Amino acid sequence: MPAVSALLRFGKYKKILCKADKAKGISKPVPVHRVTEAKICPQKANDRCKANPCPAKMTTCKNTAKSYECIDVNECSKKGLCKSPEFCVNKKKTGYECRCPKELVRDKASKKCIVPDPCKSKESPCPSTSKCETIRSSSGTSHRCVDIDECLTGKYKCGDGEECYNKENGYECRCAKGFTREKGKCIAEIDPCKADPPVCDIKTQRCVSANRTSYECLDIDECSTQKHDCDKNAKCINTEPGFKCQCIPGFKEYDNGRTCKDLNECSNKFLCAKHAKCTNLPGSYKCQCNLGYSGDGKYCKDINECSKKKFKCPAHSKCHNTPGSYSCKCRHGFKLKNGRCLDVDECKVNSHNCHKNALCINSVGSFKCRCKKGFEHLKDGRLCLKDEETSKSNNTLIIIVAVSASLLLVILISCCLYWQRRNKKCKKNDSEEFKTLLADQVAQD
Repeated sequence: MPAVSALLRFGKYKKILCKADKAKGISKPVPVHRVTEAKICPQKANDRCKANPCPAKMTTCKNTAKSYECIDVNECSKKGLCKSPEFCVNKKKTGYECRCPKELVRDKASKKCIVPDPCKSKESPCPSTSKCETIRSSSGTSHRCVDIDECLTGKYKCGDGEECYNKENGYECRCAKGFTREKGKCIAEIDPCKADPPVCDIKTQRCVSANRTSYECLDIDECSTQKHDCDKNAKCINTEPGFKCQCIPGFKEYDNGRTCKDLNECSNKFLCAKHAKCTNLPGSYKCQCNLGYSGDGKYCKDINECSKKKFKCPAHSKCHNTPGSYSCKCRHGFKLKNGRCLDVDECKVNSHNCHKNALCINSVGSFKCRCKKGFEHLKDGRLCLKDEETSKSNNTLIIIVAVSASLLLVILISCCLYWQRRNKKCKKNDSEEFKTLLADQVAQD
């Protein structure tokens, strides 16, 4: 079988150029899909489709003069791929897709083709005075129109002395009790300020009537008269008409300030220091450093309990400072057990370094080594030699000391003789000089 002369990789595909192709003047590598080089380079004719280089099921292979071609398979030619009322759409070299007809939409939950919600269409099937409600059942999707009560929602326009009455597909304005309609207007039969029901909002206004035909509703300052229902943690602000409530800082507003609930500032983890505890207060909060730290809560510094002697450690232990606390570590030769530092018997646990010919004797926090009888005790029992070995060592040591002492004595004697001769020569020279000076002196006299 011809060997592969070149191999390039691109994603999930390989591009292969066989030696046989190269000999024929073909220089373009062949892209294949999940096929080995051995299969794509046959011994005989250029039957490239024999290696199944095209994606299965979705395409078929066709040999060409210099390569091969993957031809798309129309899966939609087969019946039963999509369920009714879906129709099949072929997708080139990638399979097929089942789609819903234009008059239907695909339901996200059931993945089925269903009739679209009529209430969500651009043009509502109900009049503006009604609300559209969707009705779904096993038989299909439908809708119903529910009348809107304009009088209840406030979407009405009535004149003075008129009241709103709801009716199907709209509303009607009628004269209130104590009013009669004259020339298209509702006129008060009695003093409008004494009418029942009142013409003014008795909660927010007071009525002032100059005559039977006219009246005026003046605002009541509910804040100054304490006729408001604001929360105790809210500020009352008078308006015309009525009033409004505004929660003070640190509280969250509900029901237009009628209810003020405390804000939990501690939900913000960055208000206090990392090693501090946040305590929520009504309308505020407090930061307090954790145990083992000092500071104002915004900044907390670790307390070194060991240096300030604010620790409790058992005997034979040492204090080690840790972030926000401290730990007690037993000293060498002790181990922690039940909150106490107990002595470690090095002799028992065999953690000593005594000589093999020495006895280990445990002590508090340490141990001692003592050579056995017949052995010389050296290096605190870390070395034990027999007496014969010791005497030989001693004799050698004596000879070395004697030789060293003899050499030192010879050096000392030589030095003494040298200094003695030098001193005699100096004295002789001094005597001759003295005699010369004395003779000169006598000659001068």
